[in-house]
Amino acid sequence: MEVRSSTNCVLCNSREESVIHLFLHCVKVQKVWDKLMWWLGLNYIIPNNLFVHHECWSQVVPSKKLRNGFWIIWHAALWGIWKARDEVIFNNGAFELDEVWRILRCSRRFGA
Repeated sequence: MEVRSSTNCVLCNSREESVIHLFLHCVKVQKVWDKLMWWLGLNYIIPNNLFVHHECWSQVVPSKKLRNGFWIIWHAALWGIWKARDEVIFNNGAFELDEVWRILRCSRRFGA
């Protein structure tokens, strides 16, 4: 396995990788959130950190059952993004929006 020498994001290669960049501000990941929000019929603004992002998802719906479903979708989005990152790093793959989307569609069947 080749050792990475760059600290840039492996998905966009335009900014230094951080948790906030990877999960919220990477241009490729923003497409995931855009498509997800469109799918759920929601408007949003990407916040500055994951804690606020999670809290936004907590406030979206009044019902506890729906809120739990939304949290499943939120966690599935993070997991899908992480898996896509791993695919790039460990399998020399490419970021595939469709693969992240497949994970999200499956999570919706179980959650919301």
